[in-house]
Amino acid sequence: MANLFAKCVPVVLLLSVWLQSSGAQLTVDDVTRVFPPVNESDSRTPLYVALMLAFSGGFVSAPIAPGVQIALNLINADQSLLPGYTLHYTFSDSQCSRAVALDSFYNEVVWAEPIKIALIGAGCSVATEPTAANSHFYNITQLACGSSSAGLEDRERFRKYFQLIPNDLELVPGFFGLMQFFGWNRVVIIQQEEDLFSLTVESLQERFNAANRQREIDGIPLFTTEVKTFNSIEGIADLEGEGVDLFDEFATIHILAMYSDNARQVICEAFKRGMLSPRYVFMTYAWYLNYWWVPHSDVNCTVEEMEQVLERSPTILSDPGILNSSEVVEAGINHTRFVDESINILEDEFESQFDYLYNAEHCFDGVWALAYALNRTIQDLEEDPEFSNRAKCEAEITEDRPFRIDDFNYNVSSVGNRIFFHLENTDFRGVTGDVSFNSMGIRDVDRVRIQQFRRNNDDGCNPDNGACLNRVEIASVLVSVGEAAFSYLPGEDNETTWPGGVPDDGIPNRGIITISTPLTALMSAFTSAGIVFVNCY
Repeated sequence: MANLFAKCVPVVLLLSVWLQSSGAQLTVDDVTRVFPPVNESDSRTPLYVALMLAFSGGFVSAPIAPGVQIALNLINADQSLLPGYTLHYTFSDSQCSRAVALDSFYNEVVWAEPIKIALIGAGCSVATEPTAANSHFYNITQLACGSSSAGLEDRERFRKYFQLIPNDLELVPGFFGLMQFFGWNRVVIIQQEEDLFSLTVESLQERFNAANRQREIDGIPLFTTEVKTFNSIEGIADLEGEGVDLFDEFATIHILAMYSDNARQVICEAFKRGMLSPRYVFMTYAWYLNYWWVPHSDVNCTVEEMEQVLERSPTILSDPGILNSSEVVEAGINHTRFVDESINILEDEFESQFDYLYNAEHCFDGVWALAYALNRTIQDLEEDPEFSNRAKCEAEITEDRPFRIDDFNYNVSSVGNRIFFHLENTDFRGVTGDVSFNSMGIRDVDRVRIQQFRRNNDDGCNPDNGACLNRVEIASVLVSVGEAAFSYLPGEDNETTWPGGVPDDGIPNRGIITISTPLTALMSAFTSAGIVFVNCY
């Protein structure tokens, strides 16, 4: 098993060299290289998928690469899976950009050799949307493990698309559950103008509005929200240009619906205005990279200053999570071993430039889901002459022989549809838990995980970047229709979460004095007597 993981080194070395190069860009030679390298002495026929990640931009998904590589090495070592074939990938960079992703899709996937039977990517939601809207025209099945926009849950637009991570609408019960549980009625939402965030914010506001209708009946305080939106090009400076203050004068509870580069700027600005923890709360997405708040060139705050704002703030993740990390799954590995091997690769080959990204384990399961679908498609071609002949016709093969999966080209819709069918019916146990898709090709989740930024008192601060905060899982919220059930994990409660008391939401407490009926009657009688006395005398 150790030898299999050692084969991950070539791709990570290449990515490491590229990332360390000042201003370096991927070249055509780089993106058309194949990993793992095809072994000329192996009699099996290579099949290819395209892997498109984001090496820059709002969400850097490059740390996913080790997970994909580990999966391919395990798959290729099992000669009973994909009999007669090995699986490899080429890679390219989407830069988490619509335009760049679409350009890469055509120039490095569709129009470049070799033929790719599937696409894994494109590294973030912004880059995935245009590629998933086009991949089905070429009968390319696409799987994403770094994208979570609710806008991708559209089978009419994204016809051969599957997503290993639940969409971000699943975060809504998490945000709502936190507000409800801690008695916060007022929140300022600062959002980046992208579907990934705006659709989530719209759904959250609908949840607040529905709750307010019942609250009006019950006579309890209503939820109030203020949404401030900025465009992706100018960032938070867009608000200043429009004459809109980034923060509200009295609000203390905030939701940051944006990519982490903009979140860094918001947190830094909050420090400059004295909006420190625990008085102020900034809820964020837990799919940000680890240590995302460590200052880059885009902010002029220190890590200590950033952490004075961020400490104790909650962060939310719509990830199913593995229930038993020691369970050996169908791939022959358990979650703990997978994470350890991925971290070792990142530390050794990336020289700790990146921390572990949980999306890597979803991509690992995604590659296995694809391998299972390809395996069943190969069996179908062998067992169903009519299917094989139809594929031959589409591929314009005139030889008197059965169609083979390596004959696939972008005109062979029957094979693309069969791969799609088998992915639709995916059902296996992976390192992230049970893997299956809903009718839209999106993975479902039944709970939202709540984490909190806390100071690491045991291990001290990170020696590489000076960060002293870690994310600690504290609670979960069950996702069900019309209900958000918040529950602490064992050992956690309000005192461990908020040692100085739960922060208020900036709305003054309005106490209600209840007076008993007899006392009310007595006071009314005295009042009436007083009125008579005044009128008579």
